[in-house]
Amino acid sequence: MNPLLSVVILARDDRRHIAAALTDMHRGLSKRAESYEILVTDAGVTDGTMDIASRMATVLPGMRIASSAADARGAIRIFADADDMPTADRIASFLPYFEQGFHVVAFRPSGLFARPILAAISAYAADAVFSDMRERGTLTTDVGGAFRTEAIARAQAVGYRIKHLS
Repeated sequence: MNPLLSVVILARDDRRHIAAALTDMHRGLSKRAESYEILVTDAGVTDGTMDIASRMATVLPGMRIASSAADARGAIRIFADADDMPTADRIASFLPYFEQGFHVVAFRPSGLFARPILAAISAYAADAVFSDMRERGTLTTDVGGAFRTEAIARAQAVGYRIKHLS
């Protein structure tokens, strides 16, 4: 059975804090009723971050290493950077918007050119958006700010309801 939530974490050179961040994410999500998985993707790590994440995947249930965001199986997919992971409470705060009929929830800091630091997208919207991005040649393994900006723009272009938070 697929989980309700997939938290897709983009890892860069985050060796100093990845273990604590993943442990905190797992601890927070495990206290909630929603089923979940935590995926870590490699964005060109050179400092051993993925070795640490791989070891964490052997001890944290529901965590795994993924080759891309498209590996997520959750009905709602959360995308964030390892150095700025959301809390389980922040993730939970997105869920009512999906119940209200939104397909995408984007959280971005204030500022004219600020990229979204966190995006949540329903599975069927993600599948359609990723397919569109794949056809356009813009789907990459990097789920960073540029990816999230593009995914939100593509979702909006095809008519999905988007909730912007700041």
